Amino acid sequence: MRSFVNPFARRAPSARDRLADIKTWVREAAGLADGYPVAVAELTCGDAGCPDLETVIGILHKGQPTEVIRVHARIAAVTQADVAAAVNAARTGSGRDGSAISR
Repeated sequence: MRSFVNPFARRAPSARDRLADIKTWVREAAGLADGYPVAVAELTCGDAGCPDLETVIGILHKGQPTEVIRVHARIAAVTQADVAAAVNAARTGSGRDGSAISR
């Protein structure tokens, strides 16, 4: 038997929407132009104290190494405040390894 799906129920943002949001938040927090290349992925984390999965953000600078920023949370749980804090920590070197923010 099929279950009832309420068409008016609030839905969680799709993965594609969440990725687009995170990329926008990164550009805003880092002061980058719209369309600046940013990559977002959810990867396993083997470090002690971080969850099984973490969000890894890459800011792709032309002719320079990729700037890697980590948020120790799954993509679905990442907030705009997490992104702003992670970008700030990476740029100021105040994160645990200069590129990560834990919550």
